[in-house]
Amino acid sequence: MVIKRETREQARQLRAQGTPIIDIAKQLGVSKDTISDWTHDIELTPAQIEALKAKNHRSANQLIGAKAIKLKAREQRQKWQEAGRTKARENRLLHRIGCLLYWAEGAKRRNTIIFVNTDPEMMRLFMRFLREELRLDDEKVTLYLQCYTLVISEQEKIQQYWLDTLGLKTANLGTVYVKKANAQGQNKYPHGICTITVSSTELTMHIYGAIQEYVGFERPEWLF
Repeated sequence: MVIKRETREQARQLRAQGTPIIDIAKQLGVSKDTISDWTHDIELTPAQIEALKAKNHRSANQLIGAKAIKLKAREQRQKWQEAGRTKARENRLLHRIGCLLYWAEGAKRRNTIIFVNTDPEMMRLFMRFLREELRLDDEKVTLYLQCYTLVISEQEKIQQYWLDTLGLKTANLGTVYVKKANAQGQNKYPHGICTITVSSTELTMHIYGAIQEYVGFERPEWLF
């Protein structure tokens, strides 16, 4: 009870200084209704009232601004998807294959292309799609690898294997994760698991738009 009385007095002091009820509630960990009950009899000065009105106005404007920015970003993502749909209407074989491969194997993120597999031919084909159809520069690609060996020399061989397979450079290599083989000591992925990543909202949305155009469905949630 002593703690509650002290908290109540602190709330009244803050309110008398012109502090907004919601700020007092957050600071003291008490509900807004409780703060209102404790401070309903405190009269604010005209200057304090004007300060609260100004703060509320700024908060409202900030909220409106945030909504406008969010809407603008969504409209831009929609344009990038439309560009993907337009490209799909050209019905280029490699573009179709790359987009549908991503539909099957890619991670469905908003801002990043993430394509994971162990098949070197599939990974090589996807890199060709990125280069030839999406006009992607190699320096924008990052590879992440998962190895199943603790031997450093073997890890280095795996790294070089994927760099050679995909025609990339050491600078493209990101983190290499190491996991133990199974209990029998068997490793069914001798070259590990390779992940191609590209940080680009534009290209990610392009692929999503193209997939919908090729297959003939709508997936509004891909606009996020």
